[in-house]
Amino acid sequence: LPEAINKLRSGQALLAASGSGDALWWARSTQALGNTLRRDGQLHSAHEQLLQSLGWQERREPPSLVDKLVVEGNLAAVESWSGDFRSAAARLERVHRELRARLGPLHSRSLAAATELAYAQLRLGRFDEARRLADDLIAAVGGAAEQQRASEFMELVLARFRDMGMELEP
Repeated sequence: LPEAINKLRSGQALLAASGSGDALWWARSTQALGNTLRRDGQLHSAHEQLLQSLGWQERREPPSLVDKLVVEGNLAAVESWSGDFRSAAARLERVHRELRARLGPLHSRSLAAATELAYAQLRLGRFDEARRLADDLIAAVGGAAEQQRASEFMELVLARFRDMGMELEP
């Protein structure tokens, strides 16, 4: 991770030195750096980079609502990892709803938002909401590929319950 962070920062320095104001490149570079910093545990710096990415996303022409929603989901993940589950859940409720409407409930981006949302809900003690989210996903399942994705999502949700020292009744 430290090597990746250094390379991403070098890339940003090249963009800055070139005088580039290309919103797409800046949005992507700040998002990549923010996500890498998050994985490295540098949550404050990650949050700053992702806020910058969100600003660049808003300046893009043509705009991409899905890309903006993904960055907002990344921000929510940082909030969650920082222990701010209330903010994360509030942001993720909207992000998940919008991604689900645009991409479908079983798209990988929708599933990622659902996973983070379920985790935030669990941490806030909103067990019924987390269960409803899982039930909605199960109801959306169609063929074998969708069943596999839903199964993976449920495994992650159940693992997070166990991480919290909780067991679910059958």
